[in-house]
Amino acid sequence: NGLSDVTVILYDMDDDGNWVDSIQSGGDGRFKFNELSAGNYKIGFLDNSQNEYCLAYYCVSAADRAVTDFSAADTLALVRGGNLTLDDVKLSQKKGVVSGHVTNAEGASLEGIEVSLYSIDEDGDSSHSVETDALGNYTFDNVAPGTYKVGFHDIKQRNYGSSYYKNANTLADANVISVTPGNVCSGIDGQLKGRCTISGRVVDVNNQPIEGICVQYDPEHYDSGYSNHWVLTDANGEYSIPNVDSGKTIVSFSDWVA
Repeated sequence: NGLSDVTVILYDMDDDGNWVDSIQSGGDGRFKFNELSAGNYKIGFLDNSQNEYCLAYYCVSAADRAVTDFSAADTLALVRGGNLTLDDVKLSQKKGVVSGHVTNAEGASLEGIEVSLYSIDEDGDSSHSVETDALGNYTFDNVAPGTYKVGFHDIKQRNYGSSYYKNANTLADANVISVTPGNVCSGIDGQLKGRCTISGRVVDVNNQPIEGICVQYDPEHYDSGYSNHWVLTDANGEYSIPNVDSGKTIVSFSDWVA
């Protein structure tokens, strides 16, 4: 049986392969573009209805007449007044799966942790998120082929810092995982550590407390000297910075307000 509601995409190869038109396949899986200009085209098939098949492109010499690599797709030449009838296409390459388990530093499973999948192919934008279940497990189904990073975030505010696969404190340091058609990427586990408190006291050369000193810290930019987190010392020269993610940081002291 044909697949209905598949978005059939027309790419104009005379215009750098830009998407120029699209239609939905009918109940029998058939489609038809009318009144096309003469030119060179490629055709893609996007499964929006079931969302389980990879984006595919027409290639008559390939198995099922479909490939997932745009560069390998056939370029179809349409002459003025002509018609093109394509061989039947079968969408067979399914999307991938990413799964794992999230614990705290003591090894206890964590429920309700937000797990975010960041697409490296889309400049690190978070494509979508899920939450861990009562056993600390999570699964992303129907993940498009590509490269990703995975982040773990305590959205329930239980005093855990964010973490990234594999045991990284920042997204920049996270490992990249590759999802291929039909591949199951399991064991993408996360461990969240409890947040910390940075505290201390600032005094002058006579060991007298200094009020109003700006204390700065920044775990994200500890190696550059840049900081955008700060507090002021109180009348006793004391300061306390709660809920700091574990990891490297710098602390600086300045006699001015940032």
